[in-house]
Amino acid sequence: MESIDIRYINALFNALDDPTYIPIVICTQSIEAEEYIKKKLNNPNIHFVAISENVEVDKVDGAIALIDIEKVEGNSTKQEWLSTLIEGCWENKQPIILTSHKKNNEMRIMGKLKSRLLWGLYVEL
Repeated sequence: MESIDIRYINALFNALDDPTYIPIVICTQSIEAEEYIKKKLNNPNIHFVAISENVEVDKVDGAIALIDIEKVEGNSTKQEWLSTLIEGCWENKQPIILTSHKKNNEMRIMGKLKSRLLWGLYVEL
């Protein structure tokens, strides 16, 4: 992995403190970048959420993390849940970071979710 990728990933994690950047979506197809992101996510201030988990956004301390969001493809209920989660984070200025192995335009997701994923920062590494 290039050092520029490391600096970029570090900058994205620093942006978690700025409510302007909700959500932060990182799409990576590089094994090295994915491993580095997982290492950065291993932090006591990051709350992992499983797809379709009932989350009270306003009661979570730290950032919310959801990995492998491409798992919502083909399931409108899970896509609606993820859209609602992102909206809740945005309304409550709650940082959320999402990861994917597929680019936004490659995922089979509804337009509402696509637009929510692009509200904050969307990066392809």
